Amino acid sequence: MIASLGLLANNSAVFIRAMVLAHWILPLRVAVFAILIEHARLLSRSLFTLAAGAGITLILSMGLGWIAWSHGVLVVMALPEQIAARLEPNTFDLGIALAADAIATYAKVNPGAVRSMAGTAIAVALVPPMCVMGLMLSGPDISNAQGPALLYAANLLGILIGGIAVLAIREPYFREKLRRGRRSRLPMLLALGMAVLWVKSCMEGMSTDSR
Repeated sequence: MIASLGLLANNSAVFIRAMVLAHWILPLRVAVFAILIEHARLLSRSLFTLAAGAGITLILSMGLGWIAWSHGVLVVMALPEQIAARLEPNTFDLGIALAADAIATYAKVNPGAVRSMAGTAIAVALVPPMCVMGLMLSGPDISNAQGPALLYAANLLGILIGGIAVLAIREPYFREKLRRGRRSRLPMLLALGMAVLWVKSCMEGMSTDSR
């Protein structure tokens, strides 16, 4: 709710502060560990927790969006800059997600790192697009929700790839698990493949717009 209100107010400071309250980093970390150690039950539980958090966020932002649209706070032709920026994702967004989880995972395995920095890095990559998607789904044109939905998916891919890569580089145990385990390599390869397809679609969209 705080993040959605910050987006409506076009105040980046408000929704960045709201990210400190987001607890999505723990299930994401667990998902990365579960993939590397090939623990299917742990992976399914972490993904269910993440889906529940995303669903609650989506419902709350849709409710707030319905109020905003009905009272003229949101207008299609004059959307706040912080919302409009998330309607058309690009390749830089995937890079931000990769960097965010690389920092977060390093902070988790390095006792000297600041833990709150990691939580903020992850939350910033996921919560805003989910809030924007909810706001757009409650508006007159639900097709506007496609952009933030793609951004959310790209960020999940970036977080997954970044977390696995950092753990594999830093920890010999996980590097060996990734090298020998077929089931642990499969999600990584799928995520990389989907990320490549996502970047390709973004590049094609950018070239189409330039024409």
